[in-house]
Amino acid sequence: MAGRLSATWRPVPKEDWEVVWRKDFEPVTVTAGITIVPDWDTTTSAPTLIRIRPGLAFGTGHHASTRLAIRALEQLGCRGARVLDLGSGSGVLAIAASLLGAARVVAVEHDPDCQGNFKDNLKLNSLPVVPQLVVGDVLEWTDFDCDLVLVNISPKVVFPILEHYRRTNSRASLIVSGLLTDDQSRLKAHCRSLGLTTRALQREAEWLCAVVERRDRQPPGPAISAGEID
Repeated sequence: MAGRLSATWRPVPKEDWEVVWRKDFEPVTVTAGITIVPDWDTTTSAPTLIRIRPGLAFGTGHHASTRLAIRALEQLGCRGARVLDLGSGSGVLAIAASLLGAARVVAVEHDPDCQGNFKDNLKLNSLPVVPQLVVGDVLEWTDFDCDLVLVNISPKVVFPILEHYRRTNSRASLIVSGLLTDDQSRLKAHCRSLGLTTRALQREAEWLCAVVERRDRQPPGPAISAGEID
């Protein structure tokens, strides 16, 4: 015979869960110059502040892959560049590119939950260049007429994007994040099969970010790290 279930009831103090949640949401120092803060934070200061209204969209800076991509973007540099952000989410990478001096930023996102948050976040930041949001599926994207591509998505999406990129005549560099260090060998082999090269940028815990370029790119991209990924 199954055991009997018992239950007890007790009153739970009424709480404003939005206030409780906000209290636990801390600013994220990404680099010495870049800090991500929630939109209600009026006290944090940094050379470059990125304001984000936390919502359902990915990209508050609390995930290592976002931090790695922004660090790589800062190191690689994008002043005067045409930047494409595939799978923009909250828009945090597109916003970072604008604040770091990009001449044009195009962000591609298909998730309806992300689109509203993306537009809200643009309004929270005084941007030299306002990123253009394109509603579309990144797996079907084929226009790589730019200087730099930002891809912070899962490996199952990253690899098809690399294949689409290779079919074009684009000479853009790609900052690829959202990968685990366990994906490193697969990334290197996949890129080599496509005639691409990979360079190590940053690692944080089990997460990896790399820059990908054509092997025959002339001139080569900035020397961010020594050689290819090991």
